[in-house]
Amino acid sequence: MHDATSGWEGTVSTSVKRSLVAGTSVVIAAAIGIITNIATNHAGLAWWVSLGALLVIGVGAQVWLTSTEGQAASVRAAGAGSVAVGGSTQSTVSTRARNSAQQSPSEIPSEGVLAAGSGSIAIGGEAAGGLSTDVDTAD
Repeated sequence: MHDATSGWEGTVSTSVKRSLVAGTSVVIAAAIGIITNIATNHAGLAWWVSLGALLVIGVGAQVWLTSTEGQAASVRAAGAGSVAVGGSTQSTVSTRARNSAQQSPSEIPSEGVLAAGSGSIAIGGEAAGGLSTDVDTAD
């Protein structure tokens, strides 16, 4: 059975979705302002119902934006001695890998942070501290 949302979920990143919902929220806010003006001038029931529906949609969009803010994407350290940090780090990050053969991850995420190689370091945000890698691979 094909899920109708699978195409949307699989091809559009969270940041693009957030941008689309934020843009839609601006349009909804403008429509709420216009409909509020019309509803208060003409007081028709249909205008008030429309206003209520737009308010519910606008609140729903803002709740979704707030709930997805700061969500960490996939963070994965797949290599021997590898380090993956989903956000920023102020500390020194160091890693050491000894006698480890290079390995590839079984699946590479479309979003997120992946440290795939032996002794690799991947940081999803800013690295204010130092970075140090020491790798001695097996012959």
